[in-house]
Amino acid sequence: MFCYNKTMEKVVKVKSTKEMAKLGRQIGKRLSGGEVLLLAGSLGAGKTTLAKGILEGAGVKKGFSPTFILDATFPIKGKKNLKEIHHLDLYRLKDKAELLTLGVYDTVGNQDAVVIIEWADRFPEYFASLLKNGRINARIDKLKGNERSLYFSARGKQHENLLKNIFIDFNR
Repeated sequence: MFCYNKTMEKVVKVKSTKEMAKLGRQIGKRLSGGEVLLLAGSLGAGKTTLAKGILEGAGVKKGFSPTFILDATFPIKGKKNLKEIHHLDLYRLKDKAELLTLGVYDTVGNQDAVVIIEWADRFPEYFASLLKNGRINARIDKLKGNERSLYFSARGKQHENLLKNIFIDFNR
């Protein structure tokens, strides 16, 4: 039985950008399609580093942040159900009307796609209602130097299972 109010949480600290990218690769290796990852944190916290690691772990050779184009779609090869990853960067959006033009509503929930959204916390009410039954939230807080704390919460069985499995062999 699934109750959408239930969440699973996990906190991890990384000591460098190298560890952040490694954590991203662990996530990317385990994606199967249908997942939604919401990344939050201040400017320079490491959202893009984590997202690039996720893309690399899923098999994307040259991932990049779509800061200026807002949405980049990366084809995926070699995974049974996962065909593409949509990486959105909402930093430059001014309002919800601009967000709606990106077609997020049409992409979320496709079982052959994954959606990674940087700066999703700029539109919390939109994503809370759209994704109430399934998502992983990752908030990244700066500590000292390149150290970061990552606070993960998962909603929905698929996302809870992903969060459980990410840390199985994440050894620094």
